[in-house]
Amino acid sequence: MEGARVCTLFDNEYAAAQEAQLADFVDGSDLVSWDGMFLEEELQMRRGWGHSSIEEGVDFFTRTGARQMALMHHAPSRTDQQLDSLQDGLKQDKIFFAHQNQTIELQGSRRQDTR
Repeated sequence: MEGARVCTLFDNEYAAAQEAQLADFVDGSDLVSWDGMFLEEELQMRRGWGHSSIEEGVDFFTRTGARQMALMHHAPSRTDQQLDSLQDGLKQDKIFFAHQNQTIELQGSRRQDTR
């Protein structure tokens, strides 16, 4: 991972002003990890819990110059099948759902998934 830039952004609820500053901060990162605990509809009832939504992460990613985003810290009740279905719905090859025991190798801004 020499020379790779990884930014981790989870366990937080970001205000719009914070997100603008964070977008500048992660610009050019090889990988941004984002707290994808909830779907937006689930988050509405859980404001103040200190988590973000998958949709917020996707929206944030589109406003950055980051190369990839790993959505992680999923709701414990979410199954692998549900995550796969959500991945299919993203239609984004640069955003992926991280899985337990997954290894991500960053080489020259390319991800090699070795799970």
